[in-house]
Amino acid sequence: MDVMVVYAFLRKNFLTTYFFRIVIIIITQRFAVMKDKSSYVFLVRHGEAIASWGQDPDPSLSRKGIEQSEAVSSILSKRFQAPLRIISSPLLRAMQTAAPLANYFDTTIEIDPAYQEIISPHGLAKRQAWLKRFMEETWEFQPKELIDWRMMSLASLKNIQTCTIIYTHFMVINTIVGWLVGSEATVSFRPANCSVTELKFEQDKFTLLKLGRELPSVVN
Repeated sequence: MDVMVVYAFLRKNFLTTYFFRIVIIIITQRFAVMKDKSSYVFLVRHGEAIASWGQDPDPSLSRKGIEQSEAVSSILSKRFQAPLRIISSPLLRAMQTAAPLANYFDTTIEIDPAYQEIISPHGLAKRQAWLKRFMEETWEFQPKELIDWRMMSLASLKNIQTCTIIYTHFMVINTIVGWLVGSEATVSFRPANCSVTELKFEQDKFTLLKLGRELPSVVN
């Protein structure tokens, strides 16, 4: 057989095989994208507040808290693309933490009271002592108003089906994490200010991907 004929045959079949492989890769990748209907929900604890939970019912961020909010915004802006849903607790420290990312994506912050910090059955002076006891308890024997608060947070989360970042509080994050891991403890971990806890929503189910960074911190 002529050498040139053999060369032409091999060249033709190589190109055909190579082209076929490229087509298969493209189709597979596109199918995978179409098949992946998962969404991601990030729970961001607000930045450091200027006053503690027992000193002010709605403090603003401290200077350090503002720096923390800008830092976490820079990180999240690289992980998400518009359109992105941003939800915040109505409390000032959470809204201020959400502001840099909302400005970056030029989007509106949705305010949802379901992600507001836990309600205290006592006055401001007794809140800190009450919270310390509460954090060592379980949900099993809590009063109705606290159970209702917990269920409100979980119900709102279950309605989310798109990529969303929620700016919220210590106890809200613990409520959600506890539910995901099947724990009745009121506190499962101690998320630091501006820590990010990652969830995935897929096939009508939430799963916990990653707990946020933990540091000893004041609940505020």
